[in-house]
Order: sequence, then C-alpha cells, then structure tokens
Amino acid sequence: MLKVIVGSTNQVKLNAVQDAFARMFPGVDVQVGGLDVPSGVSDQPKTDWETYQGAVGRARAVQQQDPACDIAVGIEGGIKQIGLDLAAFAWAVLIGRDRVGKGRSGLFILPPAVAELVHAGKELGHADDIVFGRSDSKRKNGAVGLLTDDVIDRRSYYEHMVILGLIPFLRTEHYPVVRPERVYHLAEKAVYEQFLKTGVYRCDSLDSEGFIHCSTAGQVEGVANRFCNGGGRMMLLEVEPLFLDAPLLYEQAPDAEEFFPHVYGPIARRAIVSVTARV
Repeated sequence: MLKVIVGSTNQVKLNAVQDAFARMFPGVDVQVGGLDVPSGVSDQPKTDWETYQGAVGRARAVQQQDPACDIAVGIEGGIKQIGLDLAAFAWAVLIGRDRVGKGRSGLFILPPAVAELVHAGKELGHADDIVFGRSDSKRKNGAVGLLTDDVIDRRSYYEHMVILGLIPFLRTEHYPVVRPERVYHLAEKAVYEQFLKTGVYRCDSLDSEGFIHCSTAGQVEGVANRFCNGGGRMMLLEVEPLFLDAPLLYEQAPDAEEFFPHVYGPIARRAIVSVTARV
C-alpha cells in the first residue's frame, strides 16, 4: 500500500490527488489522507514564487507531522499580475522518499470584479463567493468551475496538475534518484553578516573547491566537533534544496565512508529557511 498524505483537509484536493494516482498507477493500492498544516506563506499568495513556496511548505509540514508517509503532497493556489489582468493558478509539490515531483496548473484571467476585491484584500475564494453569490466555493468547484460552468471544475483542474507532478515517480528511468531532505551549513558569523548585506551566501570553499560544504541533520554535530571546534559562535543555516538555484550533490568525503551534501554554487536568501546561532 502507498500512503499519500496531502497538506490539506479540503476534500476537493484529496479527491484530485486520489484521481491522479488512480490514473497514473492503476492497480496500486493508494491510501490518500489529509492533514491541516500551514503553508508558511500568506493566506493569498500573490506571486508564482510565493505560491510554489507554499506548496513546498505544506508538503514539508506533512513530513514533519507524519514522517511515515510515502509521499507528501502540497497544493497551493495563487494569483499573479499579468499586465492589467489578474491571473489565478496553482502549484503541486510531491515529496517522496527518493523522488520529488512538481506540477503547475494552467492559469486563467479573473473577472475584473473579482480582481478588484482581491486587490482590496479579499482571498480569492471569498471574492468568488461575493461576486457569484455562492458560499465556500473554494471547497467546491472554485473560480475555474464557476467561470467554465464546470467544464473544468476545481477537482479536475488540480488532478491534471498532480498528474504532471507524478511524472518523475512514473518515469523513473528518466529522472534521477534524489535525497529531498533539508541540509545544513555551519557559517562563520563574519561570512553570515556579509550574506545579510548581499542576499547571497558564499564562502571560501566555493572558490577553492567549487562547492559549499553542508551536512544532513544527523551529521551536523559530527561536523561541528571535527572541523569547527564544536561549532560555537557560528550560525547554523537550514537550506531547502527545493529552493536552490545551484546543484546539490551527495559526495563521499575523501577520509570517510560518509556521503556529504555539497552545494555547487552560491545559496540565495530564499533557500535559507532558518538560521540558528550556536553558542
């Protein structure tokens, strides 16, 4: 049995995920459940990046609450401005044990009356309810269903997006195995302070070796004790690999049997999701 947990209790999203798995993996016993988890972004994401970030955040929150699940699914709807128009769309992020899948929906232009309410601070679902005289439409057919007379409802709209996110899980011969867990880097305070000024983290090893040394959660203390005098007075950076612009490779240390994560390029601010001062 494949245990799939969605970062939402919205039945429309759960049904869409169930439909997508049934079509991509017919005959496989898939159990789909939902958890009410935070996205880590605003209630109404207003850019493509923030919407993607919210989908990742929901999938990560699922992993934290239910680490036994086989695939964590985050679905986040968002909006973005295209010229004078306001467009709606959604992202799906699926994090498995050795695969990551991403899919984005098509986008559509919102009616001016809906856009005006969203610009005034209403969430898209609430704006839809006001304009169309409905209630809780975001848990039913959604804006796309209301605007297409359910030729495309929210369930089928999300289903196709999740199917696209499942491609790496289906076509494993074309997509490499990945380790999707977050990684960590011990930074000297002076180097970290320079990062705060520039918004991009880089250190000496990037120039001398071509990469930034990182660790898994279980390797941090060993690295701190072996190479950083215990890691006191340093900053521990938590890095989200799904936000990196540079390759992340696990490579064996020359004097050890362990494989360590190396980031082959600078780390952008958006990929550093938390910072802890070590004392």
